[in-house]
Amino acid sequence: EDFRCDKEPIPGVSAPVPENEDQLLETIVNNYTANLEKMHAFATARGAKFLVVFQPELTRKKTITPAEQKALDPWNEHFHYSKNKIPERYATLVSRAKAFCEKRNIAYLDINTESDFVDSKEAAFSDPNHPNANGHKLIGQIIAKRIDSL
Repeated sequence: EDFRCDKEPIPGVSAPVPENEDQLLETIVNNYTANLEKMHAFATARGAKFLVVFQPELTRKKTITPAEQKALDPWNEHFHYSKNKIPERYATLVSRAKAFCEKRNIAYLDINTESDFVDSKEAAFSDPNHPNANGHKLIGQIIAKRIDSL
């Protein structure tokens, strides 16, 4: 099943919706990295430091709590979240964006690879992509550590 709601062009966007999932992912990666480059140029032109932080995704945790599984189940039922390999597609996006950042010497932090996140046994998500209060606190602590190290 296709995870998109329609196949028509998005109103206000000049490019048509890609024909297949690989093209869609390629379009997303290209747009995402182009935006990273613009934000980096904007920040550095003004003398600011720039750090890209990749949002965590629930299935990257080693231990998914019962509450998190309960939040994941409707996404699997309604959007076929796991079956459509959405976590893997997001991981591909992050991997490609990290390579882009490395090539351009742009600092980044991938929360999905941080042991404080990956090894957390506490519920950190209200759904597969949105942290709960505990998740926000955990992410904030990870970012603060990284900023301190810079």
